[in-house]
Amino acid sequence: APTLQKYDASGRAEIHSDVQLANKQPRAHGTVALADVSLSRPDDKKALINHLTGNIKLNGYAADAGPLKFDLGSGHATATLRVTSFQPLHVNYVLSIDTIKVAEFAPKRPADEHLSNLALNGTVAQAAELSVDVRGSSSDGNVANVVFKNLSLAATMQGKELNVQSLKLGAFNGAFAASGNATLGDAPQFALNITANNIDIQSALQSQQSKSANMIQGILDAQLQVAGKGAKLDDIKPTLAGDGRAAVRNGKLVGINVAKEALKKTNGLPGIGDLVPASLVQRHPELFSNPDTDINNAGLSFVLQGPRITTHDLVVQTPDYGMTGDGWFDMDKNIAMAAHLLLT
Repeated sequence: APTLQKYDASGRAEIHSDVQLANKQPRAHGTVALADVSLSRPDDKKALINHLTGNIKLNGYAADAGPLKFDLGSGHATATLRVTSFQPLHVNYVLSIDTIKVAEFAPKRPADEHLSNLALNGTVAQAAELSVDVRGSSSDGNVANVVFKNLSLAATMQGKELNVQSLKLGAFNGAFAASGNATLGDAPQFALNITANNIDIQSALQSQQSKSANMIQGILDAQLQVAGKGAKLDDIKPTLAGDGRAAVRNGKLVGINVAKEALKKTNGLPGIGDLVPASLVQRHPELFSNPDTDINNAGLSFVLQGPRITTHDLVVQTPDYGMTGDGWFDMDKNIAMAAHLLLT
């Protein structure tokens, strides 16, 4: 068939059917048997579908296909389709794939990105624009350097507009949940609501190659509303805007002793000298000589603008003191914060 020529279609098909054509609308009753059918992508001629085998039952303006078995890239897939209308197109589908390697379909993506045990179901409709509704799950995988498990998704795509009703996954020893909207294309943009529970901060930052990954440790619970533009983290950071709340427990600021740095400001006061005597400093090396800041717990609400996080209600409790803070810090290890320390 000429339509299939650009896909380099190969394989075998056997058709037994009655066909009628009225007002450019085909109607058929019969069966189509497919065996070892292969299709290539028109742009680069790389294999898209291989070894497609299964039966299609034609029923007037509708059709039922499957189970169809085929290879999708290097993965093995099974699909069932119910076409309730060909013109306009409306299809219900159920699809399962043992593994998807993302780079096989998006060559610019890293070679280690994959999804395992992917299961999808939903509808595909073609009116003015293509509309896809999907409910999906994946047992585990790696996308955008996030190693995840137990992914579940409910989403709808209309043209380039993506609406995510629900996205849940386990990652960094905790769990994420998200919903929101995105516009796909050369300059993608997004607006998301994100909830994070029990997240290992350092692992999350390391996965995104953040400069602060070796500086911040702890377990994070957070709620965030955020919008931005771009496809890569470096492009996205300057465009970020949002707000939220966060709480950290069992944390540590590596290489920064907040109390020590703050108390340096009290040395050499006019008419007073050093507010904290050297003898007191010597008696408490765990506070004044520790290169890090150990944090029992911390909490804040914040506004996100670009890579900068601004808060007016930071509360920190360490083993040695309590602290409130007002100021900002960013994803590049910069900080400007007015703090009130209560030493006990």
